[in-house]
Amino acid sequence: MRGFTLLELAAATLLVTVLALVTGAAHRATAGATIALRDRARAVTEVRAAVEWLRQDLGGARGVHRHASETLSIAGVGGASVLYRRDGRRLLREGIAVALEIAAFEITALPGGGTRIGLAAGSGDSRCEMTLLWGSDAP
Repeated sequence: MRGFTLLELAAATLLVTVLALVTGAAHRATAGATIALRDRARAVTEVRAAVEWLRQDLGGARGVHRHASETLSIAGVGGASVLYRRDGRRLLREGIAVALEIAAFEITALPGGGTRIGLAAGSGDSRCEMTLLWGSDAP
């Protein structure tokens, strides 16, 4: 019976090592793209949740008022107000979190009485931004 020579074992080991390195590099590239896609999807979901809550409240609003840099009060038709504010990375509506990873919540008064509400979530390539415009602060 004949065994393997040292040269044959070295060649097989080299071949398996190269194959493992190529497989690892392909996995890293795929995993990186998957993580980036997951982060982008999370950012879009956070902004979408916040926008849906704001749109619902702004739909019947009589007025919109900025109290602080990241605090917004929406006066409803029935006279009740809804307060939105950012606490850390959470966007709160009456103290209840409607989005957990909001990176920016900016309220700007526009000339003519309108209001611009800017929302952002995520960072870098996964950042998602949305702007809402409300037409009038007049009751």
